This record gives sequence, structure tokens and C-alpha cells, in this order.
Amino acid sequence: MATTLTRVPRRKVTLRTNLCPDPSVEGDAFGWGHSVAGGAAPLAGKTASASAYVGASVYRVTLTAAPTASPVTIYSAFTPKPGRTISVSARVRVGSALALPASVRLDIEFRDSGDALLSTAAGMATPITSATWELRASEGAVVPVGAVTARAVVAFSTPSQWYKSGVSLDVDAVMVEESPTAGTYFDGDAGELYTWKGSPHASESIFSKYADADITAPIFATGYTAARGARTIVHDRLNASSPAVTLLPLTLRKGALELLYPDAASAHAAVTLFAQLAAFDFLDTSQPLAGMRLVVADGDLEIELEDETRRLWLVRVPFREVTS
Repeated sequence: MATTLTRVPRRKVTLRTNLCPDPSVEGDAFGWGHSVAGGAAPLAGKTASASAYVGASVYRVTLTAAPTASPVTIYSAFTPKPGRTISVSARVRVGSALALPASVRLDIEFRDSGDALLSTAAGMATPITSATWELRASEGAVVPVGAVTARAVVAFSTPSQWYKSGVSLDVDAVMVEESPTAGTYFDGDAGELYTWKGSPHASESIFSKYADADITAPIFATGYTAARGARTIVHDRLNASSPAVTLLPLTLRKGALELLYPDAASAHAAVTLFAQLAAFDFLDTSQPLAGMRLVVADGDLEIELEDETRRLWLVRVPFREVTS
């Protein structure tokens, strides 16, 4: 048996933020770019991929000739806040045409308002062992004063003779957050508790949870009274024994709930919740037909120390049923 009243709408509390605006390259590749030293211009940009790590696209650089120098870089830009500690992670992959050994590192570049490089938090170069997705991270970088933009830079490094035409280098699932360590990836499309701050795939993503204070769960409802007001209008007629009748629907329910709480803290928290300018969804699994959406109205919201135990508390809630 469970009794709950939940605020409508239930508020969300932000737990994490992904600062990368288009982290899985599902939009217009907002903030993405690349750099290849010398050689013929590569084929590069958002590329549809059935084997993308997230979604249906990756950022891919496909070489059309061997570069004259290493590394080949792919980056995704974001907006940092000076003084904050950030960590970055990304999924990386090389095409099977790249002969091993090769290595990848994930750097964080900080730039000023003129896009000049201020500093770089260099990641550790580690080998790529296969042509499947691998995770790379750079953790605990402090954003310097004067930084206006930043880039998560994936640097593919290998002796230039190992590169050849047709080699593909992929990046997907970039995660940038204010944290000393790199967390698991998410974006605004990940589920009910995930949203975009602005336009999808062109703004930061937020992972939230529902506010615990927006739900109250008494031990049970010790009292429930409800009535539906009759609104049909009856007019007595002077020239007839039968009255004139205007049929109108009954009102929705109005009445009172009496809720039992185990202690003063939970009872007073419930009163604080019911004092908000909001509607509430009432659910009682032992009395499912009593469930409704209600507002606190037509009476006084009361709190009382239960007389017999002097330990339990009662909260009386006057209500009117509503549909939205």
C-alpha cells in the first residue's frame, strides 16, 4: 500500500552538463573542424555511419594523400568558464587502411577572444590497437583566465609513411563537463531526464533528476471526503406545476484529505509542498478510484500532532479536483 502526492509539474534538478554543443555530430557539425598538414585536401566532415558510436553520424577525415607531418587532428569546440576544472572524453576509431603502430591523444586547447591559443592541456598518447571504437580522455584541466573558447582536440599521430590515401579517422561521442574526472557520455536525446539547453545538437546538454522535495509520501491517508456539487438550475413557473430545468454537469470533486506522517519533519515538509502554487497528483494504491489531480482550495491547510501517540502528525488538505 502506498500513498503519494506529487507536484505538477515536477521540477528537475541538474546533475551534469555536457558542454559540447553537437557531441555526436547529429546536427550541422556545429563547432567541429579538423587539421591536416600538407598533402591533398582530405574529405572531411559529418559522415553518416551505420556503426557510429552514438546516433547515425561521425566526424570523419578521409585522407586523399599522405600528410607531410603528423598529427592529423579532429576537434570539437565548446565554451568554457575560466577557473573551472573540466574533463573531456571522446570515442575514436581508425579505418583498417591505417597500418599500425599508431597512437591517439586527446588534448584541450584554450583560446582567447581572437581565437589565439592560450594554452594546451595535453593528454597522454596511447596506441590504437584495432579499427573499433576506443575511449580517450583528458582530465582535470583548469580553464585559464582569458579563455573564451576551447577545443577538445583528438590528435592521430603516426609516422607519415604509415598514412596513405583512403585512411579514415573517426571521432564521435564527445563529453565535456566541469569535473576533475571524465564521466560517462550523454546528450540531450538520451532519455526523459536529458534535455538540450537550446536548439538540439547545437547547445549544451543537461542530465537532471526529479526534485525529491516535489513528492510527499505519508504513511497512509486516514481520511478522504469528497463531494460533487450539483449545478443544474431549476426555475419555478407561475403558469405550470412543472419547473423549467437547465441541466448542467456536476462539478468535479471537492473535499478534504487527512494524511498521517511519522514525524514532525515530514509533516511540515508536506505543508511546505502544499503551500506552493501548483497542482498535485494524488495516488493511493489501496483506493485507486480516489486518485485525482487536485489543487489546495476551499479551506484551511492544517497540521496537528496526533493526540493518542503524541508522536505521529496529521495534515489536512482541502482540495478541488482539476483536469490540468
